[in-house]
Amino acid sequence: MRVHANYTSTRVCLVLLIAAVSGCGDPQYRREITETQAVSPHRKAIRPGATSNERFARVPTAREMPRTDSFLQWKTPEGWAAAPSSDLRLINFRVGPRGEAECYLTILPGGRGGVAANVNRWRGQLGLEPVPEGDIARLPTLSLLGREAVFVSLDGTFIGMDGTAPREDYRLLGLIGENQGHLQFVKMTGPRKLLEAEVDKFATFCASIAPASPNNAGGEETTAGPGHEKLEWQTPASWRPVDHPSSMRLATFACGADADVECSVTVLDGAAGGTAANLNRWCRQLGQPPLTEEELAALRRVTVLGQPSPMLTVGGDYQGMGGETQSGALLAGVVCVLPGQVLFVKMIGPQAAARAQLDNFVAFAESLQMRHSHE
Repeated sequence: MRVHANYTSTRVCLVLLIAAVSGCGDPQYRREITETQAVSPHRKAIRPGATSNERFARVPTAREMPRTDSFLQWKTPEGWAAAPSSDLRLINFRVGPRGEAECYLTILPGGRGGVAANVNRWRGQLGLEPVPEGDIARLPTLSLLGREAVFVSLDGTFIGMDGTAPREDYRLLGLIGENQGHLQFVKMTGPRKLLEAEVDKFATFCASIAPASPNNAGGEETTAGPGHEKLEWQTPASWRPVDHPSSMRLATFACGADADVECSVTVLDGAAGGTAANLNRWCRQLGQPPLTEEELAALRRVTVLGQPSPMLTVGGDYQGMGGETQSGALLAGVVCVLPGQVLFVKMIGPQAAARAQLDNFVAFAESLQMRHSHE
């Protein structure tokens, strides 16, 4: 009988093992080994000193895995509760009085089909039809870990990957982009009414995510905000303050007699994506292409808090981050970069009414000033 060469070493080892067993211990515990096993010539050699995981290709448990958030830092929005992280949810939150909404960050190696395919996957989870890639490219963008990412707000009946029962009147907020061969996204799902009040917090959280600094090994940032200063301004005569559900806004105004024009002031910690990214985000919200470097340099500057700050005026059909739309709108916006913070002054409304308020808008932006709390 022909014996293949790769059987030989196995048979020799078995014979030696039988001899070793028969030569020691109580005879009643002796066992005769009669089975043989072929060892593939393609099998990797065992490295001396290898661990059990390496020998048997065992996948470490979640408890054995290193912390997945150790290379990141972020700011937790008010009212959000931290939930356990995992390999797929590097940062994880529950939101709402009963934790009925969730928000998490995921970074996956490889393109995973690309941005358009994953946006359409999300649309499918809400029972919505897919849209062409060109339509997705025109969606507004925000900054995520220093890269431009597409923002989506989708409403419908949500069916998650866990196979739970469909949840009606749900909203999905998503920010998704590619970064050095990885797909990264922040996804938030929950009842539509709840998420309507959380959209600004969602944007602020996304903007706060950053690589961990040398003084922070990962986790929530502890950088303090301006504790000894407050923002003051001169309100134009025809403007009046109004309430707004967003806790991110320092102030909101109805501008003019018809109250169709709104102006808001927001301050975000950190770089918040940078000046150009935010100006171009506003352009996309009005359905306009990004500004070129020459167009950015040519923008009018207004002095806000002592800083010459670019002012954008752009018209078009407005699509807000909360899903609201407005045809024939005009947006005026100023981005003021401060040490460790960025201040935004934004006005939006019907073109004719908003244009009539431009002088008031500039005067309001230039009236902003910081005062120490003891003054």
